[in-house]
Amino acid sequence: MHVQTKTEQAWGDSSWTEGRQLGQRYGEIRRFTTTLSEPLEAEDCVAQSMPDASPAKWHLGHTTWFFETFVLERFVDGYRPFHPDFSFLFNSYYNSIGERVERPKRGLMTRPTLSEVLRYRAYVDEAVGALLAKPSGSVPDRIRALVEIGLHHEQQHQELLLTDVKHLFSLNPIKPTYREAPPPPATDPGPAGWIAFDEGLRWVGHEGDEFAYD
Repeated sequence: MHVQTKTEQAWGDSSWTEGRQLGQRYGEIRRFTTTLSEPLEAEDCVAQSMPDASPAKWHLGHTTWFFETFVLERFVDGYRPFHPDFSFLFNSYYNSIGERVERPKRGLMTRPTLSEVLRYRAYVDEAVGALLAKPSGSVPDRIRALVEIGLHHEQQHQELLLTDVKHLFSLNPIKPTYREAPPPPATDPGPAGWIAFDEGLRWVGHEGDEFAYD
């Protein structure tokens, strides 16, 4: 189930200027998250298989909460949050933001419904799209940096969503599948072989003493 917004449709328009490329990337990543949820029924999105896992519905809401809390509420004058309780429901470990639902109890939240969470995503995407759809160079670097962090955060939760769903399905005695395997390729890929890789030390991650996300 996916609610597409007018802004989402515009994100795919090739006539957009180079200054709106971040908005286009935002739309692509956000749409992919909802695409991952499309094979699921509403019942699949609420259940929590263990305390260390989260329901798919919570992943959909939490990643949206990030953009609403750290981008829209801080940088859009007069922004009205979608729902006053969502900050509590979809916070994770951001202690400075406020209280939150304990992680092992996320599966008890039958409300808001999945359809309402998807409307929440559409509402926030519309607002972020409007914020980024400004002439080239007019979006401050601080906003751009937060959107980039939010996108990496969203991609992390895409992996978590799939991991948690697959664990949930593994506990079901009728052995449901998340998605049917695609048919084998029509053409012969040829014999397998080795690919050379230059082993060695590589420096990765944040350089500096100040705070950085993992």
